[in-house]
Amino acid sequence: MSKRYRAKRGQLVPIPGQPNQYVPDEGDGIPVSETLPYWARLIADGDLVEVPATKTEEPKPERNK
Repeated sequence: MSKRYRAKRGQLVPIPGQPNQYVPDEGDGIPVSETLPYWARLIADGDLVEVPATKTEEPKPERNK
């Protein structure tokens, strides 16, 4: 499962294969595979910042009546 990242504020990070598209620097970011060299370098350089996972509401267990 890939984590979500956004660009460091003010940083323009191109998305490969998508001309004139950039990783957003705010919001939920985009899913990034940390094993690909392009993304791994940007993460290591600090150009991409991991977006904290949001808590998703888990379904409550049904009660037996």
